[in-house]
Amino acid sequence: MQALLSGQVDAILGSVTYGLVIKQTGYDTQFERKYKVADNYQGMAVRRGDQQMLDFLNDFVTRHSADGSLDALYKKWIGVDRAKLPTTLPGIEFTGK
Repeated sequence: MQALLSGQVDAILGSVTYGLVIKQTGYDTQFERKYKVADNYQGMAVRRGDQQMLDFLNDFVTRHSADGSLDALYKKWIGVDRAKLPTTLPGIEFTGK
């Protein structure tokens, strides 16, 4: 990002949060987001067998997704809509939903 802001390169590829930094530093009128390459999912890992923590996290995500507060927080801090969370991914064991 520093190379972009200092003029050493013309473009960068990175997380959507790079755009937040560019905006916060006042360079948002000079640069624009051209296209989305991929979704960047966030996840939580729980020690196998820790059912209490797994239940707590699943309940938290379920409740705050249902009432819209999780999406609102994501939009506030990340600046874009939260991607729909997958329930399966190839090669990844899901114990929660």
